Amino acid sequence: MWSHIKQIFTELWSMFSNFYNEFKRPENFAHYADILAIPFFFLMFIYFARKSYTTHLENMLLIFSLIGLIVDTYLTWQFLTKMGIISKK
Repeated sequence: MWSHIKQIFTELWSMFSNFYNEFKRPENFAHYADILAIPFFFLMFIYFARKSYTTHLENMLLIFSLIGLIVDTYLTWQFLTKMGIISKK
């Protein structure tokens, strides 16, 4: 039983250390900005979608927020799959 628990902790530590080593790389900072942008695109989309009277600018921002949400979600999924956090099935 203890060997099984030790194996689980070893695998978790390996995943964490791999993620931390990838986190420190400067070329990944844009991906982290994409991850942080997803909830804000979602909130912006909800705000403009629920607004009663909208101008043309607000309609353009609604479309922009929807496109940004979709693209950032897709790019984040690709990044997390590449890092091994999300597995392909």
